[in-house]
Amino acid sequence: MAAVQKLVGIDDRVKQITKLLEMEVIDEVRIIGIYGTDGIGKTTLAKAVYDRTSSCFDSCSFLAEVNETTQNSCDIRYLQIKLIRDILALDHEDPSCDERMEIFVDIFRKMKVLIVVDGVENQSYLHAIVGDQLHWFGLGSRIIVTSQNEEILKEYDPEKTRTYMVSELDDGQAFELFCKHAFTMSSQYDGLADHIVNATEKLPLAVEVVGSFLR
Repeated sequence: MAAVQKLVGIDDRVKQITKLLEMEVIDEVRIIGIYGTDGIGKTTLAKAVYDRTSSCFDSCSFLAEVNETTQNSCDIRYLQIKLIRDILALDHEDPSCDERMEIFVDIFRKMKVLIVVDGVENQSYLHAIVGDQLHWFGLGSRIIVTSQNEEILKEYDPEKTRTYMVSELDDGQAFELFCKHAFTMSSQYDGLADHIVNATEKLPLAVEVVGSFLR
């Protein structure tokens, strides 16, 4: 996975999420939900945390844009196979990957893994990919879920569940992000920049897109 570029306001948020992972707890599996509206930066944060912590695990997998990828049971199977290949470092042509997910659970239980399930809104999809009771993976494993659905983790053990709500950028961060992506402007255009930033409701994706159009 390509490294995440340095982004405005990301460091403190990554530290907060990393703290929620409680990496020092090695005798339990934990699942962390990163919530927020579309375009607020959930995926970017998950990628940054993944990049910074993946070396602490036996194996890792990042499953991107699950809701967009998944339309039927065949698509769920595709994601399960990708997870198997990532975790076990299997060749993409290895026929053993075609076996049912349950066949590999005994192997997974011996491994400390990091899994990101990005952009999943359907609880049944999440359960099909990582199970519904956190017993598919070895002790010390961490699962990060990004979603707009704040109820998606409700069936997991609350003592093993952590949540992080992504808030909008503050005025200074939104302005800095806009200026980073827009053309260089003199101070006489600060008012215009403020107006544009407010119009985007300080959503990082919207700020970046509008700023890029003004290059």
